[in-house]
Amino acid sequence: MISGSIGYIFCADFKGDLTANNGIFRAIIEKFENTKGLIIDLRINDGWSAYNAQKLLNKLTQKRRLWHTTQNRTKNGLDSPYEWYIEPDNTPNYKNKVVVLTVRYTVSAGERFVLGAKLLDHVTIVGDTMAITQGSVMGREMLNGWQYTFTFEEVLNANGVNHAGVGIAPDYYIPTNETITSSSDQALERAIGIITE
Repeated sequence: MISGSIGYIFCADFKGDLTANNGIFRAIIEKFENTKGLIIDLRINDGWSAYNAQKLLNKLTQKRRLWHTTQNRTKNGLDSPYEWYIEPDNTPNYKNKVVVLTVRYTVSAGERFVLGAKLLDHVTIVGDTMAITQGSVMGREMLNGWQYTFTFEEVLNANGVNHAGVGIAPDYYIPTNETITSSSDQALERAIGIITE
């Protein structure tokens, strides 16, 4: 809790069991249900499961809506689009102000979370443009032992826009190298201001 009235969640990744994480997200939203606002800190979030990101988004939305589409790369181009949706689940959904904090190192499922958060009127994104790595990846090892990964998936937001090469812009821009200074956390302070204004 911040100042007794604002909920704060630091989410370093979206790893882990889907059912267990859903229970954790449910408990958090129930705990913070009557707060003035909620801050979700995705700074340095390194992603992993878009399904876990979806579970948290489901607790912020009031209606079913298209979140994004994905297409896998094939040797002949891309396969058919797969539509992802966010929708309210059967737990209390958070209706008050939400601020999501991001930096350049918010990647993968963290970025997909932000794609969904930008669809919600009560959510504001504060921070830096994200790292443009929201597609799923696969890895290989070369004969010399070097390992590499590459994205095999194209991700388009709900309006059909591909953010690859551009990134997902916040609503309020604070460069990554300025978000935390020796004397203050500028992004967190801006988030608190948005909730309390």
